[in-house]
Amino acid sequence: MAQRKRPDFGPEVVQRLARAKQHRDEAVDLATEIYEDALLDAFESGLTYNDIAATVGGSHATLAVSMKNARSRR
Repeated sequence: MAQRKRPDFGPEVVQRLARAKQHRDEAVDLATEIYEDALLDAFESGLTYNDIAATVGGSHATLAVSMKNARSRR
């Protein structure tokens, strides 16, 4: 059985893929910051860990870490 030849995409495609991955990583970082800030805002407005966990899911420990991250950015 002959092996399939892998296509050669060229440097342009490889560069586009690298840029796309970088943009994806930046988008994930930004979304994470927005989420963590929203959690902290909710907590500071009077919601409890139980209220927040019931809404977004997750454990108290996970929520605490997210809020700690948001506090460190402020």
